[in-house]
Amino acid sequence: MKKRLFGKWLLPGVILLFLFAGCQEISPVNPEPYEEYSAEDPMALIAEKLVTNLTRNHYAACMTFFSETMQKALPEKKMRRAYEGMLRKTGAYQEIVRTECAQDEDYYIYTFTVNHEKQGMLVRVVLNGEKRVDGLWFDYTARTEGVALPEGVVEEDVIIDAGTGFPLSGKLTLPAHPTGPLTAVVLVQGSGSLDMDETIYSNKPFRDIAYGLAEKGIAVLRYDKRTYRYGERISAVGAELTVVQETLEDAVAAWAFLHREARMDPAKIYVLGHSLGGMLAPRIADETKTAGVIILAGSLRSLVDVIYDQNQHFIKQMPLTERAALLKEVEDEYARLPAVQGMSETEAKQETIFTLPAWYITEMDRYPAKGFLEGSAYPVLVLQGSKDFQIGEKDFDEYVLLAMTRPLMTTKLYPGLNHLFMPSTGGDNPNTDEYLVPSRVDPAVCEDIAAWMRSLP
Repeated sequence: MKKRLFGKWLLPGVILLFLFAGCQEISPVNPEPYEEYSAEDPMALIAEKLVTNLTRNHYAACMTFFSETMQKALPEKKMRRAYEGMLRKTGAYQEIVRTECAQDEDYYIYTFTVNHEKQGMLVRVVLNGEKRVDGLWFDYTARTEGVALPEGVVEEDVIIDAGTGFPLSGKLTLPAHPTGPLTAVVLVQGSGSLDMDETIYSNKPFRDIAYGLAEKGIAVLRYDKRTYRYGERISAVGAELTVVQETLEDAVAAWAFLHREARMDPAKIYVLGHSLGGMLAPRIADETKTAGVIILAGSLRSLVDVIYDQNQHFIKQMPLTERAALLKEVEDEYARLPAVQGMSETEAKQETIFTLPAWYITEMDRYPAKGFLEGSAYPVLVLQGSKDFQIGEKDFDEYVLLAMTRPLMTTKLYPGLNHLFMPSTGGDNPNTDEYLVPSRVDPAVCEDIAAWMRSLP
């Protein structure tokens, strides 16, 4: 089957493809000298030279840095189209403002934050042990002017280690001068390779939430996802990957980190999950002694049902001439769901549905969030934006119905907010383009979370 389905637009729905059709060619007015490849240079310098060549539009020079496999996977024409497709939205290059380095076994991963005229770009370069480039990714990000740490709030760098060989960088954000044991919350991201801020194009919802809650006296722990920090090793797991390795193990370890922290009140450690993280929050709570769960834009339905609705939404925004064929693809794929759900573990590891490993889907379906919520008594707060096109109001309505019979469950819908709990700019047809607009999480969201926590015994 053609890979035209939109499974990659999964909660929170932003993974860029390399190929951008119809991009205009861009050439520098006064070309600067290209940077030559040298295997004798330190890894960081090699990566920096590659990015410098990109910013100068020296694509042929970039190819000299690539491994043989990479040259076949990303030929010059394809790389040019991808990068210049990014430039159409970021504007002209200005400067490299930050470089981060990580090592994953024999791979060295360099992430460059690059300021452009309109917004920022992330360029991630992966070098192998032979000092050749084996991976190259582009993504949008906010310009580095960013948002300053609020007055009276401090941050500490921490490491979250689930004991599985994947230690993760994190930040603990808290009031500078607490007067007693702190209420605390761990933040769990949506799907995809996301950093601790849950950076999605120009926005950083988890940073906003961390700052907003810390200003109200609540400690917040956020950390990079395993798929962000160890992408090469995680991709090797392939069809055997489940949300246990992707999310659950590290979320439980993060909760335990807070529970051990002497400055925290061990009876007031919460879990906040966004999108896929919201769907998994009840399962995380089942493995901890959490004081309560906050679900932002979650769902009680099967992940495939959610993906199906997302596909329908995107297809409606496409030209009429393309809709019929795409709708048939989506319907045909969705019709496979009963068969996939009935597969054994071995069979599911050999199949995909909506471009995702079938085992990932079926393993989730075996542990429905609704079952965990119905069988528990901890407080639950469910929040959603009315302009969320990735998680619809039908998902929110299911929580509302459950709250009618489940004690200590509160729901709230925010008019005009999107999937990131930021003001929607998409009008009647919202889509991921609105995530390119720099914004902030609505302050009312943090105010309501803090007030809900304070209201509990």
